[in-house]
Amino acid sequence: MRTIAAILSFGWMIGLGAGVAAQTSGRVAELRPCSLPSGANIEVCRIGYRTFGQKRGNNAVLVPTWLGGTSSDWRGLLGPDRLIDTTVYYVMVIDALGNGISSSPSNTSGFPQVSIEDMVETQYRLAREALRIDHLRAVVGVSMGGIQTFEWSVAHPDFVDRFVSIVGSPQMARHDRAWLQTMVRLFGIGETYHVPQDSVWRMFAGVGLLIQDVQETINQRSPAEADSLLAAAATEWSKTLKPDDFVLQARAILAYHFYGRPGSDSPAITDRLRGRFMVVNSPDDRLVSAGPALSIARRLGLDTLVVRSPCGHAVFACEAHAIGASIGSFLAR
Repeated sequence: MRTIAAILSFGWMIGLGAGVAAQTSGRVAELRPCSLPSGANIEVCRIGYRTFGQKRGNNAVLVPTWLGGTSSDWRGLLGPDRLIDTTVYYVMVIDALGNGISSSPSNTSGFPQVSIEDMVETQYRLAREALRIDHLRAVVGVSMGGIQTFEWSVAHPDFVDRFVSIVGSPQMARHDRAWLQTMVRLFGIGETYHVPQDSVWRMFAGVGLLIQDVQETINQRSPAEADSLLAAAATEWSKTLKPDDFVLQARAILAYHFYGRPGSDSPAITDRLRGRFMVVNSPDDRLVSAGPALSIARRLGLDTLVVRSPCGHAVFACEAHAIGASIGSFLAR
């Protein structure tokens, strides 16, 4: 079986990629202060990141993390024959606000609710101020990272040459909102009614595993295998995910709308994305519906790559070679 169990919210147990060039250990930069687009203010804003590859000319690629994910999770997706070739590109994977490494409810007292726009603004400042990058070849994101990629394209279109959103969305569809709101409510109900934490995590894992794979994949599992995966996922999530962090990032996703920013649908913005924005998704994805991204791609004439996969939302990991080849051609164009 090509997928085993989900870790965090959208992460997968993937091995370290061979040939990842010049990987750095995790680092944290401090931005003082962070006065954010949403109006939130973080006096000392800590942003985690890792870099891979060597900076040569205009080869810098910025990668935002997915919901609950960290920069460490990207190690198995980088390198030759993976999503981004780090022998060609200098890749900066940046921990989004609220992921437990960057400033988050779990490590900062009184942490305010932040938005997708806020996440992108801190990434822009990190690239400019800490990493001294004056231009990006691309922003490439998966899942919530793909949502952040949409925001990057309207927030800083002149700073980036290319944008690639993989299983991301310009706005969550009704189906996607339903499961994500259910996840958020599970934590609230658990706290309000003092439900044991192991029970909350098992319910959380059950919803996650139910929508993570396609229906046929779930039905092929034996009862014993299904129970084992559920228990493993619940245990892994309880170790690596902080409820307050997950809820903060989930609420940011639920509030995001690509066309919510004034002027974001103006010809001056949208016409310039043609030839510069690539949408990658799968009709088999049960977490992030393909429809909204494909709709905006048709409307704006964006490049698209649609991949069928029994891995569902994890198509980016299972089909990393094929998707990476398309991304490589797109970035080199």
